[in-house]
Amino acid sequence: MRSHLPICLAVLVVSYACAHGQASSPGTEPQQDGERKEMKISVVPMDDSQLMTAWTGYGVGLASEVLTAEKENPLGVRWSAMEVEIVARELLARHWSSLQVKSNASDPYLDALVRVSDAGLLPEYVVSHLSRPGWFIGPERLQTLEMERFATWAATELVDHVPQTNAAFLYRDGRSVFGPPPGSWLPNPEPITDASCETQIEPLFEMVSRWKNESADLPGLALAANGRAKFTSLVGHFANEPTARAHGVVWVHPGLALLHFQAGFCAVSRGENERAVGPLRTSTELNPFGATAHGELSHALIKLDRLSEALDHLGQGLNATEDPCVLAYLLRMRGFIYIEKGELSLARVSYLQSLDLAPDHEGARSQLEFIRVNLERSGLPLDTRDVAPIKPMRGPTKTTLCQ
Repeated sequence: MRSHLPICLAVLVVSYACAHGQASSPGTEPQQDGERKEMKISVVPMDDSQLMTAWTGYGVGLASEVLTAEKENPLGVRWSAMEVEIVARELLARHWSSLQVKSNASDPYLDALVRVSDAGLLPEYVVSHLSRPGWFIGPERLQTLEMERFATWAATELVDHVPQTNAAFLYRDGRSVFGPPPGSWLPNPEPITDASCETQIEPLFEMVSRWKNESADLPGLALAANGRAKFTSLVGHFANEPTARAHGVVWVHPGLALLHFQAGFCAVSRGENERAVGPLRTSTELNPFGATAHGELSHALIKLDRLSEALDHLGQGLNATEDPCVLAYLLRMRGFIYIEKGELSLARVSYLQSLDLAPDHEGARSQLEFIRVNLERSGLPLDTRDVAPIKPMRGPTKTTLCQ
């Protein structure tokens, strides 16, 4: 017989009044003195009473931790979502583990969660499989995460694993108690071209300015990951970065990296290279794996004759992508910088590598001919692959798709 417990839980409401006014976080409504909040624990209906009890306990754990954070966390509820989730999942795993012993309870998801907990990898699991925009990973937690160990363990222990969440703690109207992610006001992006930049550039820079003001209040380093897998990779990338280790990281609206790229692109398109550097640099900070943003920033820096900075960002871009077309584009730009610096042997290697990826690119072939003529005049060897080796690029070779 279907349990009637979920019907009751659907209307279980937690109410309390704020004794004092509390400043609102960006993107949330302010709380007035004495404002009464109503929250609810909602559980997915289930026929199995053991599963129902387990997920109800998880929902109660969420509620308890949220109310504790409201009172005790100096950063408030908004930035406590990850820690709340870790505690609630641990309670769920412990409860299910006890049922496994007492009554041989079995459920594919909860059995897997117990294995995660027993392996001491629950925080890593929460980051990898449950994180979402708006989450803050504090410095203490970031310093102890073992994402590589979890990835190795999960490769054999969590094959085809699909995470489940069958209970939630929400405001009565369905809103998240943690508020929207930073930058949630960002509209859906529109395509940009050199022509459209004439009308789009100022609105884009207005949003860049708005984000600059909002980001100043964030508790940690902002990361604009496009999806959970990307966020997990960024967490691993920043695990030993001094600023992140000191302040933690926040998953902000994924579109913010694109916003800053578009603003910088339009500035470059209009010849405003100095103006472009700021938003393009922010784009690469929000998403260090954005190879195209690194390339566009390098382009602006080349125009400003800041060649060493441009080479640095090209290196980061080359390490951030395996897209053959993007790699070929970055390699051609690197070759151009080496020509400008008078390092023709290194330039030749970059252009040759670009042709491995885009063999029909006439610009690269023209530059190679220019390099050949000048190397002959200087008396330097023409076969420079061994004279000035550069680490080979990743990606497929001999494709005609890249121009």
